[in-house]
Amino acid sequence: MDIIKESIRKLQTKVFLIFGVTSSGKTEVYLRAIREAVDAEGRAALFLVPEISLCRPFYDILRARHGDKVGLWHSQMSLRERAETAERVRKGEVKIVLGARSALFAPLENVGLIILDEEHDFSYKQEEKPRYHAREAALELARLHGACVILGSATPSIESFQKAREGHYKLLKLTQRVPGHSVPQAVLVDRKKSGKPSPLTPELIDAIRMALARREQVILALNRRGFSTFLVCMGCGAVGQCPDCRITLVHHRDDDGDHLRCHFCFFNTRIFERCKECGSASLNLGGFGTQKIVQEVKRHFPFARVIRLDRDAARKKNAMADAYRTFRSEDADIWVGTQMATQGFDFPRVTLVGVVDADTALHHPDFRAAERTFQWITQSAGRAGRSPAGGKVVVQTMLPDNEALIDACKYDYEGFFESESRTRRQLHYPPFSRLVLLRLQSSQSKDAVPDESDRLAEALRACPALKDAQILGPGPSFREHLQKLARWQILAKCSKPGHLEGVLAIAQAFEPRSGIRLVIDVDPYDVL
Repeated sequence: MDIIKESIRKLQTKVFLIFGVTSSGKTEVYLRAIREAVDAEGRAALFLVPEISLCRPFYDILRARHGDKVGLWHSQMSLRERAETAERVRKGEVKIVLGARSALFAPLENVGLIILDEEHDFSYKQEEKPRYHAREAALELARLHGACVILGSATPSIESFQKAREGHYKLLKLTQRVPGHSVPQAVLVDRKKSGKPSPLTPELIDAIRMALARREQVILALNRRGFSTFLVCMGCGAVGQCPDCRITLVHHRDDDGDHLRCHFCFFNTRIFERCKECGSASLNLGGFGTQKIVQEVKRHFPFARVIRLDRDAARKKNAMADAYRTFRSEDADIWVGTQMATQGFDFPRVTLVGVVDADTALHHPDFRAAERTFQWITQSAGRAGRSPAGGKVVVQTMLPDNEALIDACKYDYEGFFESESRTRRQLHYPPFSRLVLLRLQSSQSKDAVPDESDRLAEALRACPALKDAQILGPGPSFREHLQKLARWQILAKCSKPGHLEGVLAIAQAFEPRSGIRLVIDVDPYDVL
């Protein structure tokens, strides 16, 4: 803590990476640093969290210590609410701004401290224009103000941990949980051996039963929304697809009936009674989402009080804050949620966390798939064991021999980092290169998109400065047709000085045919 205080006092732009196991006291470090910056030095502080759902618990904590000096800033606030916060900032009434990534643009002056909690979280990357990563923007803002930066996580991004290893960031480790909090035992359960189609294995059901019998709370984590994940025709095998995006529609069960929805363009239709391809009435639903988990829980434990928090449930105003208060006050027994519900929260009565399907991210065609999976499991597991009652984590998987899952259940971040780094170094992926994603897309000139992609790729390969750079593609995006757009892309791996500048110079000078748009994304997190 002393080294952070010294940096704040000396107006040094220094970056600290706090690598602390879950429940190790990172929040207390943040609070003491804020007190130093705001109360002792009279400067402002910016506190970023990855999910808007995390604003309420941190807001309550900050208000308890700093009263009206705390202001909120996030995209679910109305323009009027943000304008009121901005006015209070300008008047000097607010010295601490808490929010998601957009809080970077709050009109704070004389910033002395910037905190990014859960710095690894992919939500810090803005995928739409303007494309930026909150971490990189925070570092630049700190440089302009002479501010100290604290990045905190139990599962740092591979890029940040590598920078700490190289000395660009100061690494601070918190290796023990605070007194009274124990590391929960994590067990892998092979779903293939359950012999039942239920998404809940007998091991997880028994663990839930024992926790409820002790009047303790349970969190069930699943990174899939909806009820079922697809509708398939048993006659011809066709799967219901979005007409605009050509991706699988997800089944949702709402108060007004069953619907199929696209999670990208929000296309919505009543569930089909007959196959659109062959007319067969033999339609089956497959897969499971958070809605189905709620149904399964209520079937096994009809007396349990269950709440669900995912992006669908969170659309209602104050839904996230209400869910947090309900569970925190122990007016609910089981919390079913996606990633937005499984990191950053502190619920002392939670003794069991069930990761319903640990394989979700592993099946994505993404070089960060193993990292996403490790972080998801570790962060979910961190919600248990935050009291002397201890805790247990049940991780359900079809891949019990997967190294990322094994390392996560052992809480062995550094072991995972070493193996993942070796793979990425061999394949020239970040942090051993920088990526530039060049995507050409059009709704008007769809047939010309492949040819224009070829033309851009040829220009890149003809550049002498890029002769030893890896230019992957062009080829159709994994989601080739999204929101009526035909999408092709090129991925450039920039592993040497000059590569990045060369790629950007050619891309910015490239003039695609009329009706085709070129999207340039530096350091992309979504390469699909």
